[in-house]
Amino acid sequence: MTDAAAVDAVPAAAAGTRPWRPGLFPWFVAAGVFATGYMAVELARPNVGPPPGVRFVHFLVVAGFVWVGIFAWRRRPESPMGAIMAGVGLAYFLVPPHLSIPVSAFTFTLSNANQALYQAVMAHLALSFPTGRLGSRRDRWIVVGTYIWVIGNTTISQMFWDPGSSGCGCPRNLLLIDSSRFVDHLINVVTAVIGVVVAVVVLTAIVQHWRRIGVRGRRAFWPITLVAAPAVLLIIAQNIVQLTNAGYVAWLVLFGYGPAVFLLLPGAFLVTVLRSRLDRSAVADLVVELEHGVPAGELQAAIGRALGDPAARVAFLRSDEDAYVDPGGRPVEVRPGAGVTFLNEGHTIALLHDEALDDEPDLLRAVGAAARMALENERLRAEIRAQLEEVRASRQRIVEAGDAERRRVERNLHDGAQQRLLTLSLSLRLTLERLGPDADPAITAELDQAAAEAAAAVEELRELGRGIHPAVLTGSGLTAALEALAERSAVPVTVEAESNGRLPEPVEVTAYFVVSEALANCQRHANATRVRVVTSRSDGLLVVTVADDGVGGAETGAGSGLTGLQDRVAAVGGRLTVSSPPGGGTTVRAEIPCG
Repeated sequence: MTDAAAVDAVPAAAAGTRPWRPGLFPWFVAAGVFATGYMAVELARPNVGPPPGVRFVHFLVVAGFVWVGIFAWRRRPESPMGAIMAGVGLAYFLVPPHLSIPVSAFTFTLSNANQALYQAVMAHLALSFPTGRLGSRRDRWIVVGTYIWVIGNTTISQMFWDPGSSGCGCPRNLLLIDSSRFVDHLINVVTAVIGVVVAVVVLTAIVQHWRRIGVRGRRAFWPITLVAAPAVLLIIAQNIVQLTNAGYVAWLVLFGYGPAVFLLLPGAFLVTVLRSRLDRSAVADLVVELEHGVPAGELQAAIGRALGDPAARVAFLRSDEDAYVDPGGRPVEVRPGAGVTFLNEGHTIALLHDEALDDEPDLLRAVGAAARMALENERLRAEIRAQLEEVRASRQRIVEAGDAERRRVERNLHDGAQQRLLTLSLSLRLTLERLGPDADPAITAELDQAAAEAAAAVEELRELGRGIHPAVLTGSGLTAALEALAERSAVPVTVEAESNGRLPEPVEVTAYFVVSEALANCQRHANATRVRVVTSRSDGLLVVTVADDGVGGAETGAGSGLTGLQDRVAAVGGRLTVSSPPGGGTTVRAEIPCG
């Protein structure tokens, strides 16, 4: 992988992305300049509108959201998050008395009709943070419903509110249809109650959104976590004050100074930006770690630490097929999209990470560049591991196919030739009985010899069938099959087997043939006086031990039956060890994964 390829590594979801509606950016800047400039001028006017402290808090809220949002838009032009954040500030600018200070019926009506719009934009920001895009259909319905509610209820309430009747000297309400105090009060009560319900629904959706995201996403989401609860509680308190017609002090605190809690969000966002820049220092730690050498299999964890995402995974495209594998050679599904970054030009190395990191392509590029050589080496190792895994699986399939063929041959012998020989033996015995005592002795002797030969052939076929595949193993399980082996052994055998139910067939077959071959070797070579067979299960392994008190000296080299056993045990992912010191007996131990 070349340096250029590493530097150009970008999230798959962001590859080829374009700036989000770039034509709107200058309009937002112009609106921000107007809103903050207008409010700055109003701050300089001494006895106009609310107390200076209230106007200053509202100025900070508008300026904070607008300019932090524009900064976020410039930093991530492909994300609409900056526009939404700036939209919160511009919508808050519409809250009375900002536009209603001038004696203008239009600005007065516009301000009052949109006085709760900022709440909907803030809900939109909270449920789309940090990508700026809503992640589920439910969140989209909540945001759309919130917009419809806050605009609809304030517009309807304006139709029955006559500011002239309050004696405030306010301009005319252009939306007024009927000046009804009763209807106006009823609408205020209904909207306050529903406003509390909407606020609780939004807060619940934020909590559920937080629970769905990963560790890195929660780091990015913490500004919303910090501001959501106090902001929603403030909105609920404002609705309760509106419902109860509380006194001037409560209105001044909750509607004047209360919005200062909103400043937590742009401030926390700026801290997040600064911390994301500091996160890039973790790349230097990664470089140092790679220079000192990262053990095989630890590179993925080192990259996860550098990204601040413990769940980050690396996947490699195999050269011989269109499939990805992890560092251990196991298949991994990689679909281009959010949370996937290709670290080189050929897309042979993919990084699967928290979707929140899609907003930090610089960090992803830096990590990809730092780890490019180690990742390429890891990719080659992963490909070798995948090939070895395929060889192991292929060997296991061959063994299983052989066992299936053994069962078929044993079944055919039992149901075919063995039954025919039994029938022939019985037929010869019946013929002898029918001939009676007056039969020719020579014929009688020949028939008797033929019947004995047939019976011997039946017994030989039975023994051959047990050697090919014992029927008792299939019918009664491993313990019964081992006890049958012990009964037929010429050397006394003690079987100590755990009876914890049946095991997978490949496991039982492998264990049986380990014991069978060990007993056969013991009878032929060991000169043993006793043999002990023990089976036990521990930590997902079936442990089979065959120990004798013979002369020892068994070897596992070429030509030995133990070599074939080692291959058979390895085919099912197990391990066979032989301990056979001269004069010290022989112990064969097999560890077979049994799930």
